[in-house]
Amino acid sequence: TGTNDKLRSLFLTMLMVVSVFGGTVAFAGTAAAANTDPGVDSAIEAEDSGEGDIRIEFNRSVRQNASTFAALTAANFTVYVRQAGTSSFDVYNNSNGQLTGEVTHDPNNDDLVVLEGENTWDDLSPADEVIVDVGNGTQIGSYDGSSIVGARDIGNVTVETASGQLDQGSTDSNTRGDAQRVYQGQQVRFNASSADTSILLRNVETGEIVLDGGTGASSSIVFDSADLESGSTYRLIYDENTDDQDSQYFNVTSLRFSASLDEDGTQFDHNENATINVEGSAIRGNSGVAITVEGNSTRYEQTEFNNRGEFEETFNYEQNLTAGDYTVTVTDVATGAEVTAGEFSVDEFPSADSASFGGGVFEEERGDVVEIPIELSNSAEGAQATVSIGSLSETSYVTNVTVADEDGDGEVVLEWNTYMSGTGVQDNIFTAQGEDNVTDFSGENGSFVDSVRTVPDDDEDAPEDLDDGDSSLYWAGNGILDPASYDLSVVANSEDDQTAISNGNYNFTDVDEDDVGAVSINSRSTESSQVWVVPSDKKDQVDAEFIFDNADNTEDEIDGNLTQSDLATEDELVVHQISASGLEGVFVNRTTTGANATSAYLDNVNTGVFNASFAEEDPGPNAQEERFDLNEDNTVVIPDYQNDTYYVAVDERHLLRRG
Repeated sequence: TGTNDKLRSLFLTMLMVVSVFGGTVAFAGTAAAANTDPGVDSAIEAEDSGEGDIRIEFNRSVRQNASTFAALTAANFTVYVRQAGTSSFDVYNNSNGQLTGEVTHDPNNDDLVVLEGENTWDDLSPADEVIVDVGNGTQIGSYDGSSIVGARDIGNVTVETASGQLDQGSTDSNTRGDAQRVYQGQQVRFNASSADTSILLRNVETGEIVLDGGTGASSSIVFDSADLESGSTYRLIYDENTDDQDSQYFNVTSLRFSASLDEDGTQFDHNENATINVEGSAIRGNSGVAITVEGNSTRYEQTEFNNRGEFEETFNYEQNLTAGDYTVTVTDVATGAEVTAGEFSVDEFPSADSASFGGGVFEEERGDVVEIPIELSNSAEGAQATVSIGSLSETSYVTNVTVADEDGDGEVVLEWNTYMSGTGVQDNIFTAQGEDNVTDFSGENGSFVDSVRTVPDDDEDAPEDLDDGDSSLYWAGNGILDPASYDLSVVANSEDDQTAISNGNYNFTDVDEDDVGAVSINSRSTESSQVWVVPSDKKDQVDAEFIFDNADNTEDEIDGNLTQSDLATEDELVVHQISASGLEGVFVNRTTTGANATSAYLDNVNTGVFNASFAEEDPGPNAQEERFDLNEDNTVVIPDYQNDTYYVAVDERHLLRRG
């Protein structure tokens, strides 16, 4: 039979569906058809065939528009089937060999065509979507016995599918004792022997009439049992009060079909993985379940009830759902019954009209942390902006970083640790103040990065699995950005240009920046050092507030709390005040990972980052110089980053002396 033309891409499927449904559906009596024009009264699945046969009933006798008045063949039809829980249509037509020899058009009953489903689409579910292109680009005409009139390409019609059928004249369910079982919500076909047959549906227990109608121009209708009363028996009467009166019976029972969505009512952020958990149950197990997540990015899923009539599935759509509202519908494939499990939404991409720097040039010393203020105009909470720093041609260093205004105040302060530049470790190079975040980092590029990330041949401490070029904290201190002016540019992100900004587009070659600026990195220096003494009865009060309050007090040089002196008794606390720029990046790198300032200081002493030692200045004649080591038992470090000042407090009682 050949293979089906699978349209697997959702995008291609959408194009195909637009094409499929672009035709005209012409039913008898509609304005689209003249009195002599051929039209379709009904297109149904013949449930009794068990093979998915499709019966197409025309409003009059039809033939091919040819001098031979030939019967219709596979060339006149294309069938599209989208199985429940799938996103694409399978295509069956003459060109791919799927319908050849499988179309029945009896000259003695030439207003009926049967498209046989065996070995093609096979049995159809009421949850399937089935379309037939009647004509398939060819002309079909009304046949009056001697000529063709009103020939046209009819177009696309929807096939009604069902599960369960009550045939007029059948002896299978013509008594209450033989009543057919119908699950509430099941699509059932009422199939009469001829067109325009009257139908009466009555609740046997209450006598209430549920339907008083007929089949119309066709010989059958599909009836939705969702509103029928569970536990009741219904009598279907064909041709009431005539010689052809016939009754069929069916019992309605609840499928007790239910489904729930754990994330019902959830609103996912635009940059949040949309993961949902759906579960459900019914009284019948081991059958198929279709799940539709309907919205701007509709998704289709398949699963099945286990032998206990239960299912549970988790679907992770990551960040691939377009913003909007979504409804999760669960369908029992066998009956077509469906329930709503819940709803969720995906938030719009937060945007801003523009981004700018809160000033033109930002100065800092080599090795320190630069604060770069970014202002967002008319921004939503979570709006993003991307900053480009540097230039390959001017400074041999360039990087991109994206920040998000999480608190919605229209401002973000980006912190750039120049000491860590070149390592490629985003969390240690860039942070944002307060509730705001760094959301994306495009890496670093330039010859500076190459020189930093080089493993010396004689370095025995290098990690074994580290290759040149890898991002790693190991590179910290291998090189620090030189004093220079580093270009800045910024752009407010939109959903459309986010990809263009990322992926190594360091200088926004495909995007117009909103503002430009510069970071001026100056040479670092050690300015001064002085010693303060804290009396023994005040030692327990020494913290950052104590130091800052008393060190700033110039009214009284000796105020009893913190005194400048080069002499200290054994019980006093010595505070060394060091004014030096270019050290902040070292401290921030360590403290970001959870260490305190004291640990950060002690871990970097005498490692090549900076040196610090304490020794007796004048031991006296023939006396050994007293030296001592610093550790967490005798030392506390209090940094004042804003003023490039560091206070090293040493308790002399715990000093380890050695000659």
